[in-house]
Amino acid sequence: MAKSPSTMRRLYNCGFHMGQINVGNMGGRQNTAMLKKAVSVSEKDIEDFLYLAEKGVTITAQMVPTDEAVDFTALLKSRSFQS
Repeated sequence: MAKSPSTMRRLYNCGFHMGQINVGNMGGRQNTAMLKKAVSVSEKDIEDFLYLAEKGVTITAQMVPTDEAVDFTALLKSRSFQS
């Protein structure tokens, strides 16, 4: 639906209150750290995701339907980045 969490935040602030977001394929970019396979986030991404979580949006990470959905907010809060 959107390429970045900042877009999701803007949508939320404009009145589109989504109940859940699934994060997938946010490949490595400049100034990002890998949080999960195929998901790299910047400090701004983290800020936007945590903002949405505080508003009650459930955030998961699941690349394909056969993968287990992971609580993405818990990953962000633990900051357990992969190298």
